[in-house]
Amino acid sequence: MLTSTIEDTFSGRAASTLLKRASDFSRFAKWIVANKGRLLAPSEGELYAYMLHLRREKAGATAGESFLKAYKFFVHLTGAEKGSRISPRVQGAAKPMSMAKRPLWQAPPLPVEAVRLLEELVHESEDYARASIAGFILFCLYSSARWSDAARGTHLCIDVAGNGLVLLECSTKHYKTKAKDRKDTVLPLIALGSGLTQPSWGRNFLGRAMTAAEGSLWLREFLHLQGFAGDLEQYSSHSLKATALSWTAKSGTMTYEERLTQGHHCSPKHGMALLYSRDALAEIIVKVAKVVSAVSRGVLSPDLPRAERVARGLHGNPADFAHLPETTAEDLPAEEPQDENNSEAGSDITNLDGLEADLGAPAPEEVRPRLSCTFSGETYMHVLSGVVHKLVNPGIFAVGRSLRTGGSGECLPAVRGLKKRGCAQLIVC
Repeated sequence: MLTSTIEDTFSGRAASTLLKRASDFSRFAKWIVANKGRLLAPSEGELYAYMLHLRREKAGATAGESFLKAYKFFVHLTGAEKGSRISPRVQGAAKPMSMAKRPLWQAPPLPVEAVRLLEELVHESEDYARASIAGFILFCLYSSARWSDAARGTHLCIDVAGNGLVLLECSTKHYKTKAKDRKDTVLPLIALGSGLTQPSWGRNFLGRAMTAAEGSLWLREFLHLQGFAGDLEQYSSHSLKATALSWTAKSGTMTYEERLTQGHHCSPKHGMALLYSRDALAEIIVKVAKVVSAVSRGVLSPDLPRAERVARGLHGNPADFAHLPETTAEDLPAEEPQDENNSEAGSDITNLDGLEADLGAPAPEEVRPRLSCTFSGETYMHVLSGVVHKLVNPGIFAVGRSLRTGGSGECLPAVRGLKKRGCAQLIVC
């Protein structure tokens, strides 16, 4: 009875939400028990004292507001309605802490060179596992999908046209949405399998769903292996959804509503049309394909500085863009667009610092074969991919990346997620 009661009480809540709320509430639970208080019925004075405790302990900028959300969450679900009301001074104590929160940083779109290198990796890699992961990265990019949504996609199919155009299609019921009536609606994901290189990468693209943090590490690893010269640290799995959307926005050939649909969002006034259109993405994919073609042929250069793009647009030859779709400018809708994949404001920041807790149990040894090879000196193994790096100079890996050591002595390499390990048998050389 107790088990079924707990399951039914918390059913319908995302596992990530429960984990977040439980984590924020557990800190308060330890404090209130140590101070002889009641966990679900603390007094207003105890709540205020806890907020002052967080401030004295220099807790994170969002610790106060996160606790208040967790407290309301558990008081509501457990029926502890007699719990203390959150007073203005308790709420006010959380605000100065939140003022220290760092500004929202959004991952930039990938440069054209990076996209080409990823497509070449799918074609040329003899490692099927790496080629498959790189293919999924490109699927997220060309479908403008969130990593976590695409990772739960099912029924993947490949559609090849007579001229060689490749489309990859799948659907998912596990995506973020704030509309209850869409909880049972399947979200279609369609990606161009024909990108900047030939032949089409989609034909080479063939378990546990990979997390966004893992995807960020693999993305940076692949770009480095392919010789990408840019700053790898600024790119993450969130760059994938932004890339194709950035290209279409810079092309000036798609309306605001079309780009909303491309990103799997919609405004309330178009919700019914999208619901019954069944294939609303078909027209969008055609326009995206033309923009990708323009990028591939050098007609459109999305990586140019903004001023340079504007200057070229003013003085360019209209015939250069004759192949692009014609659209008319539309005013932005008066109503706020309704987010099909709603997430909190900070979701565009990939938290790699807590990756170890996110990964769970390590992969079985049979899927990470060991090689009989021995290296002298210090080696560092990537906790996710198993790639082993060797220090050739103080603070420098053989691959050229630097090793940074934090004040606590923790190993913090250029690509976060490496753990120090000295071993004679290495996993990947």
